[in-house]
Amino acid sequence: MRHVAFVAAFLVTSLLGAASAEAMSCQNRLVRQGDASARVIQLCGDPAQIVQRNETRSRTVVGRAPDGTIIQHIVTVTVVVEVWTYDFGPQRFMRQLAFENGVLLRIDTLGYGTVGYSPR
Repeated sequence: MRHVAFVAAFLVTSLLGAASAEAMSCQNRLVRQGDASARVIQLCGDPAQIVQRNETRSRTVVGRAPDGTIIQHIVTVTVVVEVWTYDFGPQRFMRQLAFENGVLLRIDTLGYGTVGYSPR
């Protein structure tokens, strides 16, 4: 039974394509979720690719007035989303980092890198 569960988990992970990680090593230092984009640039250098977009997000906020009346407000914010791709060469996996408003939220592991990489 354990074997079947392991095989199923492996297949699901393989089909998803990118595995998520909590940290990435650059210059023998770790870059982690929650780090600022400036720190990532300082430790890892410029990424091979940056894709940037703005996302508008809305949420309904419910409150109560002093007289007991329920009040609803729609709060809308614009979030800057950047996806950086680091290519560490053919011997290492590429990494894709997702930032929101300059804060690292997610690190995904991609396939092997390309030949054209020169280390920092």
